Amino acid sequence: ASLRGAQVIVHRLFGAGAQALSAIVVAYKTPGELAAAVASLQAQTTPPREIVVVDNGAADGEPLSGNPDWRDVRVEVARENLGYGVGCNFGARSATGDELLVMNADVVLNSGAVAAMRARLASDPRIGVVGPRILSGGEIQLSARAFPSFRTGTTTAPCTSTSTSSRATSRTGTTATPRMRTAS
Repeated sequence: ASLRGAQVIVHRLFGAGAQALSAIVVAYKTPGELAAAVASLQAQTTPPREIVVVDNGAADGEPLSGNPDWRDVRVEVARENLGYGVGCNFGARSATGDELLVMNADVVLNSGAVAAMRARLASDPRIGVVGPRILSGGEIQLSARAFPSFRTGTTTAPCTSTSTSSRATSRTGTTATPRMRTAS
């Protein structure tokens, strides 16, 4: 299963006490998957205040059209394919929330996933980023690494995780549960 589509990261912008969440969904030629991703965000127990969909400049020149069922969704159209990271920044630039949730268009969240990640983020002011533990076919797929240092260089050691039952599932069959790096 593709892990690229199962990247879900919540980033704290302004420290403890931040309340408003903006979701950024980067889409490139994935209208069916995008509809499911947006629906899963809207079905959260605590949905984002806004959802920003980045139409990442599909080569066919056909911009994504808003779905009439999308509440609080804004589509930002890039003139060319910016790539995933720049597409995230493009969407974040127009977001109004104090916290950002960034995800690919082929991720489907279970209803409590966002609340679980936000609760973990709020649980310790030293935590600045949380992300999911990705399960694919029952196997854990490492999506997070310890922050590299001068001594360790690039490391592949996984971050400390917490247990939770919230999950995200990509359309490729990958399931993700929140996984966090805790401050040492």
